Amino acid sequence: MKKRLLSYIAAGNYQHVACAAVGIDNSTFTRWREKGEAGHEPYATFCKELTRAEIEAQANLVELVRSHAIGDWRAAAFLLERKHKKDWGRHETIEATVTQQLDEDLDL
Repeated sequence: MKKRLLSYIAAGNYQHVACAAVGIDNSTFTRWREKGEAGHEPYATFCKELTRAEIEAQANLVELVRSHAIGDWRAAAFLLERKHKKDWGRHETIEATVTQQLDEDLDL
């Protein structure tokens, strides 16, 4: 069951989806993770494997987007604007006009 759970995570599924797919409650998963983060075995080993699965999922998805960037510039733009927001992210300015003033000052 652990191997299947980690494979669902490595495929990019959310925690609750992976749990449902293998038939465990999300709260059980959360307890395992908490015990692992506290250093209790075998949960600590599970947490290390879980981290590797999450990293694998991210790396695979980034590679998928990168492979599509060859034929579609929007995939490259997607990665740039998320990874390098300062330089490539969307910068939107929101302007607001106050049309009514409060009669009383707030006492803080």
